[in-house]
Amino acid sequence: MSAVRELLTVVGDFKKEFKDEFIQRVKRRTPVSNHPLTAGTLQRGWDGEVLSDAIEITNEVEYASFVEYGTRHMSPRRMLGLTILEADLIADIAARKVRQ
Repeated sequence: MSAVRELLTVVGDFKKEFKDEFIQRVKRRTPVSNHPLTAGTLQRGWDGEVLSDAIEITNEVEYASFVEYGTRHMSPRRMLGLTILEADLIADIAARKVRQ
């Protein structure tokens, strides 16, 4: 395998591990409703995609932004924002997994 191909493989593996660790952490911070029809919907809504130049983390649940940023009736939960603050730690964990 050429050095360039090997490097691209390592970078791709790193981005996948980073995405997986990030999603795992943001899901742990995401509140779960007690309502029987919506329990866990927001938590299950987290998804990620590895792009050529980025990692995209999304949650398509319509009320995700209200939970993240809060409203005048509800305090912000900041599950995404707090996880972003851990990016260096997540990168270290991903790098260790790729080295194994």
